[in-house]
Amino acid sequence: MQPPRPGGRHHHRSGVGARADVLGGATATATATATEETVNLGRLAGADVIYTAKRESVHPLRMHSPVGRRLPAYSTALGRAILAEHPADVREALVPDAIDPITTHTVTERDAVLAIIDKAADLGYAAESDESCIGVRCFGVALPFARPAIDGLSVAVPMSRLDGAREDFIIETLLSVKARLSMEFAHSVR
Repeated sequence: MQPPRPGGRHHHRSGVGARADVLGGATATATATATEETVNLGRLAGADVIYTAKRESVHPLRMHSPVGRRLPAYSTALGRAILAEHPADVREALVPDAIDPITTHTVTERDAVLAIIDKAADLGYAAESDESCIGVRCFGVALPFARPAIDGLSVAVPMSRLDGAREDFIIETLLSVKARLSMEFAHSVR
């Protein structure tokens, strides 16, 4: 029997999986309220992330990212944060040799992408600018609903609204959410 793929059906247990969906939605709402920015939830499906829920920014200028959208995990902050929670051999298997750009700013060199994911593993979060949407900087964390993680949360901010203090606040908010959920799920996830 082959091991389950990241994001495969074997990860969706009724107890933890259902609780993760409820907590993920509540977490997205709380994060959107705190940051006043667009917040996305996503789930790893093979080498892609599928956006499963979204909370809109209170501001009129915001990122367009429809629920159900599928993007390469290695090209988004949300996906990179999830991949960073996986062992190096899994990361390497999910990043192809030839990377098609989403925008003109997408990092397309495999070694550079793997280094970005390694950095996300060290920091506990991932960030990207202009790589999945021009004019937008995204910050993402993996959510600890399964081990290794298959769910993630991201905040998308138009760069015109972003300064150093705002960036720090968003990162601190995401890391706080991740830490709180890690404590809550410590006894639930095997």
